[in-house]
Amino acid sequence: MSGAPDSEQEPWASLWELVHDAVVVFDAGSRRVIYANGRACRMYGASGEELAGRSLSDLWPECGGDERCLREVCRDVKAVHRRRDGSPIEVSVSSSPIRFRGQPAVVIAARELSGRSRDYFRAPDIANVLEANGTIHYVSPVVEGTPGDIHPGDRDEVMSGRVRAERSGEPFRMEYRLIAGDGRTVWVRDEAELVRDEGERPIFWQGLIYDISEQRRMEERLRSALNSLLTLHEGGRILSSTLRRDEICAWLLEIVQRRSGIEASAVLLSGSGGAERLQDTAGPEEICRTARSDPAAQEARGRALKSGERRLFRMREAGVSVGLHLPLRAGGRVVGLLELYGTEALAREDALETLTSLAGQAAGALENARLYEELVEHERRLRQLVRQVLRAQEEERRRVAYEVHDGLAQTAAGAHQILQAFARRHSCESPGARAQLERALELIQQTVRDARQVIADLRPTTLDDFGLAAAVQEQVKKLAGEGRQVEYEETLGDERLPETVETALYRVAQEALSNAAKHAPSARVRVTLERLERSVRLRVRDWGDGFDPDEVPVRSGPGERVGLSSMRERVALLGGRFEIRSRPGTGTEVEAEVRVSGGDG
Repeated sequence: MSGAPDSEQEPWASLWELVHDAVVVFDAGSRRVIYANGRACRMYGASGEELAGRSLSDLWPECGGDERCLREVCRDVKAVHRRRDGSPIEVSVSSSPIRFRGQPAVVIAARELSGRSRDYFRAPDIANVLEANGTIHYVSPVVEGTPGDIHPGDRDEVMSGRVRAERSGEPFRMEYRLIAGDGRTVWVRDEAELVRDEGERPIFWQGLIYDISEQRRMEERLRSALNSLLTLHEGGRILSSTLRRDEICAWLLEIVQRRSGIEASAVLLSGSGGAERLQDTAGPEEICRTARSDPAAQEARGRALKSGERRLFRMREAGVSVGLHLPLRAGGRVVGLLELYGTEALAREDALETLTSLAGQAAGALENARLYEELVEHERRLRQLVRQVLRAQEEERRRVAYEVHDGLAQTAAGAHQILQAFARRHSCESPGARAQLERALELIQQTVRDARQVIADLRPTTLDDFGLAAAVQEQVKKLAGEGRQVEYEETLGDERLPETVETALYRVAQEALSNAAKHAPSARVRVTLERLERSVRLRVRDWGDGFDPDEVPVRSGPGERVGLSSMRERVALLGGRFEIRSRPGTGTEVEAEVRVSGGDG
């Protein structure tokens, strides 16, 4: 009768074998024992066979003639039971009328109150019997503060779940909250089945309730830790994805507003003069404005900015209860302040640590953004300086070209004409004198040619008068005239481009052709000048020795190094793209592309 029940016993008898209470079932008519679990056998000092048939008054003399024990539900009644040897046992008894094997019966659950049985209070399981309407009929009192009522917030869901289980015939399984006898909220996992009578009418629910409060607390801690890790991961990923301080602040506030307990937030950034300015806010405007103007918030703000340490404070009249000011520190200085306003959840240690780490990430991102802005400004000034240098260089080239044209070239040309006239009017009797005169004429003529070449190199008049395509073609013809194989293709035609674009691309072509002449004297050269839809592209390709673009060729001199840098810088100043593609033994290709407006493509 005790121990593991046979298959003919009620299915819930198996359940009673698992609990820590002494469970005894009496026949309602004869008041004699018809079932006792193993715990009851041990507590009463008798085997199941010895307990079978014993009367209620044998075990519970005080209730032997009390009909209420058979008709009513009793909870935690202090009583004295008798063991088989007659010795008394102080117990706490709960009883309830039930149906057992189809007959009216009463179940008694007794818990010994001696010190040896205090471990019952630490047992994790609670056997339970509930009426079909959901009212708790019996709960094994194995924990201090026995759960007695379903939490109001969960009751509807629990009842709906039981209705579904009743209709489907499936066991009921659910996690919900109970209100303990001492007022505590206990999380439980309920696993129960509906017991029916012979007519399949529901009588009561029977099952096990597991106290999972500690498990829930652990899950909540793990969930909180995971949320913190996800917040920091997301913060690191998002905050490092931009170098704009306004975007960093906006993302920071969006991330913190997702955390529970935060109602409003704001970011202050330190200005160049040392004063802080409000960069951005999030949350309801009224809450943010009221909270930020609260005296406690103003005092905490000043202290946090001065000390560089976080400040947690309480507020009474700002619509929120807690404020948290987190200095944004980077490089040993405060670059801003993150202000948070919300509920007591903001004061939890895990929240403080997560938000402090997030503020550190934001401070690093803001410092990177500041350094990037300084770098951009430095590059802007450098480009402006280089642009001015190149402009001055071109102006100086033009000035020198005009001076050579109007000075040296004109003087040499005039001298050549005078000597020619002199030679026609005066015959030289001496062959030596005639040779010297002819030599002088040749030198002057060479001087004129050199002067014109200098003028063309400094500032070709073709570029000013006819545009880029004609000027590049002139360079190609010059190289071809020196006996080199040069191909030229262009789709620009007579279109004139902005002067800065024409000058930059012409200088690139001039330098690239000059390098090809130096390092690929016997190789083929191809020049293409293409008008694209929104840009102009220049390519100069030679099939010479080639070189590694990452290393300056050994044979190149300082002037050539400057030339390569000058080409790249000229194109970069126009926001264009410049590439040098070369490998030893494969030749070199220089490509420059600059955006221009208009054109037919």
